[in-house]
Amino acid sequence: MTAEKIECASRIEGVVVYARGAIVTRRVELAAPLPRGAVEISVPGITPLAEPGSFRALIDTAGPEAAAGARRARRRPPGPRATCAT
Repeated sequence: MTAEKIECASRIEGVVVYARGAIVTRRVELAAPLPRGAVEISVPGITPLAEPGSFRALIDTAGPEAAAGARRARRRPPGPRATCAT
């Protein structure tokens, strides 16, 4: 079963700055109602400099079933593709 992909806007709710980085808290409002089954949510606008292991997700829902996972997916910028000659 493939998860339906939904792109959501986010807004920054808080920033804590440290000597070697920062913690940025964002809120994502999902459109209701979500489809039944698995959903993959994409949140554009997050810097590509963010540490891959630093993403976290929390779900605030009234539904009986909810699970969250977070990962970074980098989009490759458009450009020429390498070709191999044999």
